[in-house]
Amino acid sequence: MVTTSTQAPTTAPNPPTATSTPEPTPTPTATPIPEPTPVTFSQAEVEAFLATLGDAGRANDFDSLMSWLHPAVFERYGEAPCRTYLETTELAFDVTVRKVHKPAPWDWLTNDGPANRFDAAIEVEIARLVGSETRLQLMHLVPESGELRWLTDCGDPQPQTVT
Repeated sequence: MVTTSTQAPTTAPNPPTATSTPEPTPTPTATPIPEPTPVTFSQAEVEAFLATLGDAGRANDFDSLMSWLHPAVFERYGEAPCRTYLETTELAFDVTVRKVHKPAPWDWLTNDGPANRFDAAIEVEIARLVGSETRLQLMHLVPESGELRWLTDCGDPQPQTVT
């Protein structure tokens, strides 16, 4: 005997169709690295540094004066010429600090070589007594390893090596 079914045949349901485009996978973005904060020094700290520099100059403490020079000075002139310069030059470090500016980019230009670019030099407005006359000048100090360093022209630069 053959049985027949009155039920409609069953079929597997169709898979759902997408009605919208899938969301793209997010692209990872680089986390921005913050710029290092320039080391700042207060007017009192700059005044103290220049007073200490003046004391060392008056005492002919050339080792201290040399230790406070920025490394760029030695790169340009060499240590021996700088020591000779300091030992044979009357340095006027008796200054009054008028204003200390925030660190800013600055090019150290001299008549005898290429400029050195400093990203965070501190411009200092000073008054110094020369004879009986007060002269207003700008000088620049450059932080190096968290400490103030000074710059000077020690004479003839070292010969540049070509690599």
